Amino acid sequence: MGKEINFASIHSLPTTDGTPRDIGNASLGDVDLVDEMLKAGWAKVKENKREDTESDIAHKELESQARSAGRGMREYPAT
Repeated sequence: MGKEINFASIHSLPTTDGTPRDIGNASLGDVDLVDEMLKAGWAKVKENKREDTESDIAHKELESQARSAGRGMREYPAT
């Protein structure tokens, strides 16, 4: 599409096949792509082993709204 996506790595996961796997934040200009994917129901929030942050709570709410509206994935994996 010719647009630059910004990605900031928060955490790198160990690789088992030589492919790097990073967890982080992605944006397109001022648009947070994680928020947009959650609003559309195209993503699911991963459960944390730590206390939820304000950002985690906001992401869970976006996911819940998408699920309630029937957007995106028709079947959400069990949590």
